[in-house]
Amino acid sequence: MTTSSRKSYNHLALRGVQVDDDEFISDWNSNRLTKTALDLELAYTKDLMPRVIDIGIAEDLEGGIIDTTLAKQRKHEQMKEYRELLAKQGMLK
Repeated sequence: MTTSSRKSYNHLALRGVQVDDDEFISDWNSNRLTKTALDLELAYTKDLMPRVIDIGIAEDLEGGIIDTTLAKQRKHEQMKEYRELLAKQGMLK
């Protein structure tokens, strides 16, 4: 577990788990199931989770797991949840 004075924007940290963005990205990129790596520059930015969401949706579209209609719905729902988590932490501006 790593701690940082910067605000972490990953969904685990926003839910109270002690995982900073550097650790989240490192774990993501070292996971053998990960097809698309995350750029380290996403750490400590509000762009981190939207990128994670986009990757998941793109991979599900590519795999035929979802269609474009469901992809749009999933994006909307996941972004709404992300904004709610940010708001609960006082990080939504």
